[in-house]
Amino acid sequence: MSNYLAIAAVTESLKSLIGQALQTVPKLSAAPQVKSGRPEREEPGFVGVNLYLYQVLPNAALRNDDLATRSWDGTLVQRPQVALDLHYLLTFYGKEVQQEPQRLMGKTLTTLQAQPILTRPQIQATTLAAGIDSYLIESDLANQIVSVKFSPIKLSLEELSKIWTVFFQVTHALSVAYEASVVLLDADVSPETALMAQSVNLAGIAHLPPQLDAVLPALIEVPLPGQTIALTLTGKNLVAEGVMVQVDDRRFPAQADSRGNLTVVLPSDLRAGLNSVQVIVPSDNALSITVGGEPAPALQSNVISLVVRPRILGDVAIAPISDAVSGTILQASVQLQVVPPLQAGQRVDLLLNELQPDTAPALTAARGYSFSSVMAATSDRLAVAIPYGTAPNRIEPGTYLVRVQVDGVQYAESALAFDAQSRYHSPIVQVL
Repeated sequence: MSNYLAIAAVTESLKSLIGQALQTVPKLSAAPQVKSGRPEREEPGFVGVNLYLYQVLPNAALRNDDLATRSWDGTLVQRPQVALDLHYLLTFYGKEVQQEPQRLMGKTLTTLQAQPILTRPQIQATTLAAGIDSYLIESDLANQIVSVKFSPIKLSLEELSKIWTVFFQVTHALSVAYEASVVLLDADVSPETALMAQSVNLAGIAHLPPQLDAVLPALIEVPLPGQTIALTLTGKNLVAEGVMVQVDDRRFPAQADSRGNLTVVLPSDLRAGLNSVQVIVPSDNALSITVGGEPAPALQSNVISLVVRPRILGDVAIAPISDAVSGTILQASVQLQVVPPLQAGQRVDLLLNELQPDTAPALTAARGYSFSSVMAATSDRLAVAIPYGTAPNRIEPGTYLVRVQVDGVQYAESALAFDAQSRYHSPIVQVL
C-alpha cells in the first residue's frame, strides 16, 4: 500500500518510461517530448506524446478488502485502503507526412508490451529524478506489495469519440487508452496499535506449485552485527547445482538437504521491513545465455514475503526543542539507534505505550501514541519530534515503552524486553 501521492507517482513514472523509449526513435522532425494534461490544440512543431488521466475507477477485485477497519466499539484497528484502476489517454503528435504519430505510437505500444509492470527501481529512479524539493519525494509507491501493471484498453470508435467530445474545440488526434492496475492508497490515519506478541509463528504459503511453498521462519529479528540467521525454504524442484536464494535484490548461496529443502544463511545487514524471497535455479544447459557476465536463470520461483524486525540498540534519549524566537518549548526530539540502518525513503513509526506502575488502578487505560516520519537519508540514528512542553495535545508525562515500526508493515517492529514474570520493561523513555 502507499500514500495519497501514489496516483501522481504512477503518472510521472509512466511519463518517464515513455519518454526514455521515444528518445530511441530516429529521424524525427524535432526532439520527442512527453507532457501530461488534457489534450489541447496542437502546438506547431510539437513532436511527442500527451499523457492524460481521464478516468479513475475502483478496482473490482480489491475494492472490498478493507471492510473490517474498525472494531465493535468503533476503534480504528486497520488503516483504510482504496484500490484504484487508472485510465490514461495517450495522444501522439508530429508531422503526418512523415508518419511521426504512427511511429511514436508503435514505439510506445511495444515498450509497454515489453515492460508492462512498473518496478520498484523505475519508481525510485523517477522520484530521485524529480529532486529532493519535489512533492514526489514523500511518495512511497515503491513499497506497494502489488505491482502496478499497464494494459491496453479496447475502445470502440463510438467510445473513443465520446472521450474526445469532452475536449472543447480540440481536434481529434491519433490516440490509444491504457489502464494502470492496481494502485493501493492508504488513508492518512493511525490505528490503535496493540503491544506485540512475545512470540509469533508464521509461515509464507505459496499457491502456485511447483514452486516455493514456505519460508521458515517468515518473521525474523535482524541479527546483531557480526551474527547471522538461517532460513529454511520448502517447495518443489528447488534442488539444483548452484541454486541461489534472492532476498529483495541480493542473492545468497543455499544448501540442500535430503528432503529437498534449502537452507540459506543471511547476514546482519538485511533491509528492515518487508522483503521478498525467491529461489533462483540456474540453467544446466551448456548453451545458456549470459546477461551482464552471469548465467541467466532458467527457473525462478514465485515470491514469498519475509518480515525483518529492526532492533533498538542502547538507551532512548529525549531532548526538548526550544523555539528560536520565543524560547518556548513546544517539541521534544526522541533519539535512538536502530539496526539495520533505515534506508532513505523508508517510513518509520515511533510507537509509545505507557508503562504503568504496579500501583496504578486496575481499570486505568494505558496511553498510546504514534508518530510517523520519512527517512531523508540512510542512517542508523533516528530522531522523531513529539509534542512537548506547552504544545497543544502534548504527550502526558510518564514512562513509555518504545518501539519502531518500518513502512507500516504489521510485525515489522522492534521487540520489547520482558522479565521473568512476562512484564515488559524496556526500552523506555521518560516524558516529563
